[in-house]
This record gives sequence, C-alpha cells and structure tokens, in this order.
Amino acid sequence: MAKDKSNKIIKGFIIGIVAVLILVIAVYFFIHALRIQKYEGIKFETVRFGDLIMYQTSVPYFYQGQYVPYNFYLRTNPKKLKSMDFPENFALMKVSGASIPLDMTCDGDTTIALANLGILHEVIGASWVVDNNATCDERYNLYKIIEADKTEIVEISPRCYEVRVANCEILPATERIMLEMFAKNAALNAE
Repeated sequence: MAKDKSNKIIKGFIIGIVAVLILVIAVYFFIHALRIQKYEGIKFETVRFGDLIMYQTSVPYFYQGQYVPYNFYLRTNPKKLKSMDFPENFALMKVSGASIPLDMTCDGDTTIALANLGILHEVIGASWVVDNNATCDERYNLYKIIEADKTEIVEISPRCYEVRVANCEILPATERIMLEMFAKNAALNAE
C-alpha cells in the first residue's frame, strides 16, 4: 500500500514537472511570436527603446561592393498598417516624389516621414524628391500628401497617389507606403 502511494506521488511529481516544462516552452514561443510579425514575407521584430516601441526590418543595401542589411524602424505596428486602404496595382519606380503643404509639420513627424521615404528610396536604388510643384506623370510615382478626414492612400491617376492624412497621422500613412515598398523590393530581389 505504501509502495503504491509513493509510486502515485512520484508519478504525479513527474507529470507536474513535464506540465510546467510544456507551459514554459509554450509561453516562450508565444512571447517570441508576439515579437516577430510578418507582412508579405517581410519579418518585423518588435524592439523597445525605453518607452518607445518600434518594428524593425532590414533591406539589402549595396555598400562597398557587397550587400549589407540596412535597418528600418517603423513606429506603427505592421498589422495595423496593413488594414489601411492601399491601391492594388502599386509598383516601384526609379523616381518617386512627394508634394506636401508647407504648413503640415505635425510636431516634426512630417520631417521624419519624408526622411524615411527618402532613405528607403535611396537604399533600393531609386531617386526621391520633394517638390510642391510636381504634377502627376506615369514615368514616376508621386505622393500628394494632403490633410483629410481619414488616413488612407488613394490612386488618383496612374502612378499618382493622394496620401490622405487625418489628425497628423503622417507616419502611419508613409509607413504604409514603406510597407508596400519593402514587399515589392523583396519580390524583385527574389527573382
């Protein structure tokens, strides 16, 4: 009788240890899954800089005769970005530009947004200009940034997009463009 009782205790102890190990492993993979997100095959890792949470991805950049990863940090969760309306027939062009109202500063976010787009264009080998006198032309992508009631990107003519920004959400709007650029660039590099 005492032997059966001690066997039950040992069996229960072993089952308990295995259950705890399975729980620890499951929590580890769950937390890891929260840190890594994917969009069109592009991985984004959640990183924290103090109180600021960002989403990091890399793009290959040709530097000194070899490809090296160039890191980009988005401030908006890619899951949230992909729910924003975006034209289906978007294509990367060798030249892209933006026009923007001079009074749209958005507490410095406009400068960050335009710089991020400019750097991404440079890294993928495209030209980038900001020209408030630019007009739509099928030979290049033009992003007309305007204030609106809803943040979205709408194609108004071939290769010409209105980037409609509500409540100074210029970073999510431009990061939505970047998200598509990451995906298109990866698809081109995979060919």
